[in-house]
Amino acid sequence: MLEVGVVKAGIVRDVEFTLSPGTVLGVAGKNGSGKTTLLKFIAGVFEGEGQIKWKGKDLRKLSFKERMKVVNAVPQNFEPNLFYSVYEVVESSSPIPLRRKEIDEALEEIGLCGFGRRIFAKLSGGEKVRVLIARLLAINPEIVLFDEPSAFLDPDVAVVVAGILRELKNNGKVVIVASHDMSFLLDNCDLFLGLKGGREVFWGGRGDFLQALQLIYDVPLKVAKVDEEVFIKPNYRR
Repeated sequence: MLEVGVVKAGIVRDVEFTLSPGTVLGVAGKNGSGKTTLLKFIAGVFEGEGQIKWKGKDLRKLSFKERMKVVNAVPQNFEPNLFYSVYEVVESSSPIPLRRKEIDEALEEIGLCGFGRRIFAKLSGGEKVRVLIARLLAINPEIVLFDEPSAFLDPDVAVVVAGILRELKNNGKVVIVASHDMSFLLDNCDLFLGLKGGREVFWGGRGDFLQALQLIYDVPLKVAKVDEEVFIKPNYRR
């Protein structure tokens, strides 16, 4: 069980929730609402007041390296040394020693077989995201954080990311996804947290989330259903 209670962390105030293993939480909100700050607080990158417990253990009492073994993230932006290979990116950012065979297996799972010696900085945006996910799979933490995983991705990469989310869920991980892509969240998450100005304005399931969209984003949103699929966009016609 993951227990998060934020008293104060940057803009984020008085946010509290509990998640069971095998749950995917979607965090929604406008720019500046506190989505990334919340993820950084859980990961231990951003200091603040509150608690984060996993199976009764206080993660804030662990060293940063020990904490990374339990909770790890696919960041929104990641710019290592310009000349680092994919191997070096994964090895240098892992809290545990990884053999190159393990990295190769994770890269193959994410569709990047043979990419280990390529220069990370020269990869496309979608390939970089895949490398960071492969890194995560190799580390195999119990709590996984994704910050804008579908942003600016080609459709084929977004499909791969969605498949990884399902795999993590089925393997009993706790997954937290912060995203502006409301349709992506609806397709892949079990529970939803809405933030506005750093405070919780919504918590609930899929159906209630659809009803709360305007409260979260302060603009009229159009929801269309086609063959059981839900599509959301701003209502430009007023």
